[in-house]
Amino acid sequence: MELNKINKFWVGFMIGIVFPVFCFSIYWLFFQRKVDIPQDDIRYLLNKELMINVFKMCCGADLLFFYLGLNKRLVDFAKGIIASVLIYALILAYLTFF
Repeated sequence: MELNKINKFWVGFMIGIVFPVFCFSIYWLFFQRKVDIPQDDIRYLLNKELMINVFKMCCGADLLFFYLGLNKRLVDFAKGIIASVLIYALILAYLTFF
């Protein structure tokens, strides 16, 4: 695959938005099987301390794509990743302080 095809802001942005959700799904699948999702998910996710730590870990996974973009000189792709991380940082700040 030619890397210039993915050197677009919106491609980086979409990967940056979707990949942490994917990481969270994998985390939930492997580490939180004992929690019954239909009944306990709201109460469990409202435990801010646990959710914020998992959220940080999932957003940190975007740094792999950012590093790949910088290493391969995909500047627009890397800008999209950074934009998505900034959106997640705003959400994280909201969850932390409110």
